[in-house]
This record gives sequence, C-alpha cells and structure tokens, in this order.
Amino acid sequence: METTTAKQNKVTGNTKTSSLLTLNKRSYTMKHTSIFRRGMSALVALVLLVGLSFGQNLVIGSNTVTVGGNGTINVKGNIVNTGVTTAVNVGGTSSTVNLNGSSAQTIGGGSGALNFATLRATAASTKSITTDATVATALSVTSGGATQVEVAAAKTLTIAGTIASGGGATAPYKFDNGTSVVDYSGGASQAMWGTTYNALNMSGAGGFTMQGNIIVSNTVNHTGGALTVDNNFTASTGYTFGTISNVAAGKSLTLGTIGGSIATLSDITATGQLINGSGALTIATLTNNHGTITASANNGAISFTNAATNNGDITGGTGTVTFANTLSHATGTISSSVGTVLFSGAPSIASGTISAGTGGTLDFNAAVNGTGGTIALTGSGVANFAETFTAVPTLSFGGTSTVNFDGTSQNVPAATYVNLNMIGVGTKTALGTIAATNFDNGGSGNTATITDMGTQTLTISTGKENTNGTILFGGAANGVLFATGTVNYNAASGTQTIAGSGTYSTLLLTVGGTKQIPATTTVGTAAGLTVASSVTLDLAASDSQLDVAGDLTVNGFLTNAGTINVGP
Repeated sequence: METTTAKQNKVTGNTKTSSLLTLNKRSYTMKHTSIFRRGMSALVALVLLVGLSFGQNLVIGSNTVTVGGNGTINVKGNIVNTGVTTAVNVGGTSSTVNLNGSSAQTIGGGSGALNFATLRATAASTKSITTDATVATALSVTSGGATQVEVAAAKTLTIAGTIASGGGATAPYKFDNGTSVVDYSGGASQAMWGTTYNALNMSGAGGFTMQGNIIVSNTVNHTGGALTVDNNFTASTGYTFGTISNVAAGKSLTLGTIGGSIATLSDITATGQLINGSGALTIATLTNNHGTITASANNGAISFTNAATNNGDITGGTGTVTFANTLSHATGTISSSVGTVLFSGAPSIASGTISAGTGGTLDFNAAVNGTGGTIALTGSGVANFAETFTAVPTLSFGGTSTVNFDGTSQNVPAATYVNLNMIGVGTKTALGTIAATNFDNGGSGNTATITDMGTQTLTISTGKENTNGTILFGGAANGVLFATGTVNYNAASGTQTIAGSGTYSTLLLTVGGTKQIPATTTVGTAAGLTVASSVTLDLAASDSQLDVAGDLTVNGFLTNAGTINVGP
C-alpha cells in the first residue's frame, strides 16, 4: 500500500511532466509561427522587389523632390505625383522622358503640375495626362497607333516648344476632352498641331502657324504673338484673337455662335476667307484685306472699330456690318442684300463697289469721298446719305431702289434715281442734273425740307410729292410744278419760265428778275400770290393765263398780255 506521501510525490511528478509538455508545445507553435511570419515577410519583400523591378512606375513622392540632370528616363508604367501639390520638374532643361509602355500610361495623380523638357511617347498606347503639365522643349509621338497623348478633362497642357508626330499615327493627340486646355506658350514661333481642341490658348510671344486644320469646340484665347492661319481654323463658340497676320490663300477662319474679337487683322490673301458665325464679331483694326470677309450665311454682326483698309470683299448678313471709323476702300465689293452696312466714319472709295440688293441697306453717316469706284443699288436696296460728298463716285441705282438724303444741309449728287427722298430739316443742294422715277421732298414724314435746285435740272417721270417742303428753282427753265408744298422761283436776274399746266399749292416769286408765263401756258395757285418788289411777273402772250385762288399782291411789276383770274 502506498503511503500518502508517495501518492503526493507521484501526483507532483505527473504535474511537472504535463507542464513540460505544455511548454514544449507552446515553444513549437511559436517557433513555427515565427518561421511562417519570417517567410511571409520575405515573400512580401520579394513581391515589393518584383514590383519595384517590374511595376514600372516613376513616383514623385513629395513637393521637395528634385529630379535633375539632363539624361534620359524611360518609363514603362505611370508617372505618379500623388500627394504632390506644387510644380515639380522631371529632369533638367535638356532631359528626355520616354513613355515606352505598350499598355496605357498615366501622368498624374496629384494636384501639383509636372514639368518636362522633352516628353516622348515611344510605344503605341494611350498616354493620359491627368494633372497640369508643361513641356518646355518638345512633345512628340514616335510610334504608330491609336491616340497616344491625351489631356484629361479640367487639365491644362502647356507647350512651350515643338509638337510633332513621327510614328504614322492618324490621331496621335487627343485634346478635346471636356474642360481641358492646351496652351501654346513659346517664346519662338510655334506650329500648332492640327486637331480638335476643347479650349485653346495661344499665349506665347513667338507667334503661331498651323500644322493642320484646327477646330476648337470651346473658347479660343489668343494673347501672344501673331497668328498665321495657314490651314482651316474653326472657333466654334467664343474667341479672343490678338493679331492675325494673314489668312492664307484657299484657307478659312470660321467663327462661331457666341462671338468675340480680333484686335488686328493684317491681311487675307486672295481666295482666303474669314467666315463669321451667328455671334457678333469685333475687328478693332483691319489693315488690309485681299480676300473675303463674310457673314451672309450665318448673319452675325461685324464691327470695325478703328480705321479700316480693304482691298477685297466684305459681305454682310442680317447682322449689321459697321465701320465705326474711316474706311479706305481700294478694290473689291462691300455689300449686303439682307442687312445694313453702316458707315459711321468717312469712307474713301478709290475703286471697287459698295452695294446693296433687295433687303439690304447702305447707311452713310459721314461724308463720302469717292475719287473712284461705284455705289450701287439693285432690286429694292436702300441707301441713306446724311452728309455731303467731298468727291462723288459713280452712282448706279436700279430696280426699285430707294435713296434717302436724311441729313440736315447737304449736297445731292447728279444721278438717275428710282425713288428719291429728301428727308430732314435743312437744305439739300443739287450738284447736277437729278432724274427720278419718284421724288418726295420731305419723305414719308413730310418734314419741312428745302431742296435747292439752283440752275440744275430736275426730271421726274412718275410721282411728285412736296408736302410741307420747299423747292427752289433758280434756272431759266428748270422749274417743275408741284401740287403740294411750296415752289419758289428765285433767280436773282434774267427771265425764268414758270412751269404750268396745273395748280401750285403755294407759289413764290422772289429775289429779282422776270418770272414769265409763256404762251399756251396756264399757271394756277391754290393760295394767294405775291409779286416781290424786285420782281416782274410777265404773262408773255395772249394765251398765257394766271389763276389765283386767293389775293394777288403786286409789290413789284406786272406785265400782262394774257388773262389773269383772281379769286376761286
């Protein structure tokens, strides 16, 4: 029989043995766990090593990173600037970064701009610029394929140097993503890539040409050197151009729906054209034009605010074409058949034509100096003249056209008119023979206009109107009878023949000389008649007749060989 002490020792021994087993198991477990963890750490390290070796990204880790030197960096993955908030230079001023991944590559991730000297896409895949970026020297695509460099929405790519494609890609650049901007900012002349842009800035001082046709879906902002439009350029909406040095032969600058301005348009080569859209275009200075400026298809207004020089064609639409300052028109045609061409400044016409057809109006609000050339109306075209002519060009008025002299005191050139209206208070002085189908002194408003024919001939074939107006005749036999208004025979001397075969509304015999009613002529007046103190009224023959509805007052001299009827 075991003793109590022996039993206790046995139990104690078992307990120690169990404890040792438990410790050994824990040690084993911890050892293997440690080995597993070390293995996993090694595996992670290996994966990271592989990632660094084959992940192919260039990572710009912070705002303070400096990537210098003028060597070459080849990147098969992405260029990442996550967390970078300020501009960082990727390489020195003569360095090159090649994007040579065959899978899609991205430049960006952070809000800070990335600046490159030379950036090249050397493998066929899309290279997306998702941060603001600047290329100082050269941007190029050197391999064929689909779109290879694109600017993401809301990002700006600034190109200070050249842009090119040498890889045969049909569309190597994509610059039309919504709200993206491409800015050409070079100090030397830049040849802009021909493609569709969302928004295009031309801020560089060196000037700009075009490698192909350019379409801008959104705004154009041109604040830099002069632009040569040597391919077709379309600004679809709003635009601001600085100096356009030339629109080349056979090329066009087409403007859009919102309108905008051109500070200076130096020239358009013959067969080149500027086509305005439905928006209003302002051209501050037109220094020359040998081509075509037109709004006829889209009806946008065009305004020339400074002195303009034109040797080509300018055609308006329903929107007004305004020359706010002087115009020197050497050759070509300025015209409108549906809207108004307004001359606020004095036009000087050396050659060429200024014309309006049916629906068109020429509105001259300054003196016309026509040393040559032609002002022409066809169809129902209208011309308004508010000032005198310092020199008169050829005047050609056909169809059912209308000419209004609507200033105050002004000269009226000799011409053959269709519908001629003298409008406005003041004196219209005839410069020569005036022939008109219809003549209205005072116009539709019946203003108190004075037309002084002097010794010039007035010939009217159809309609005569002189309500509230006065017509002065000073020639020997140039008088015309008007049944409305006032007609005054006012030659200072000699004998004047009074036109008869009708009744004057008001007949005046003033100034001096002899006013004669010739043989076989009856003259009537619906009012009284006064013979002024220095005037002789002569009824020359037995069949000369005077009918006066009111009083006949003789303050001068009356010689009567015919019949005088006083009273109605």
